[in-house]
Amino acid sequence: LPPNGISQQRHYVSPVTLKDADILETLRKLSDLQIDDLIFTGLDEAVQHGTIYNVMEKSQIPLHSFGIGPRVPEDFEYASKERVLDLILKITQVKEKESVAL
Repeated sequence: LPPNGISQQRHYVSPVTLKDADILETLRKLSDLQIDDLIFTGLDEAVQHGTIYNVMEKSQIPLHSFGIGPRVPEDFEYASKERVLDLILKITQVKEKESVAL
């Protein structure tokens, strides 16, 4: 623990709509800060979510959470492997379309 006895985490927060290369370059420039985890915002505004996996994989920094709307903290959710897969593969959207078609 730091001298003040309070544990601190360093989150890197980025909109998911930025390009992978831009996020990775910023993380490289901030490497001295020792970022603990990633938070991606704007999930509700993005069409593609592959940036989440790409940045996590290339940076080797774990995910913390997602911003899925404008309200804080109500529109934040903790990241999970299942949620990342759902965002990338659009599993929930496919299931919703199938149930409407029936």
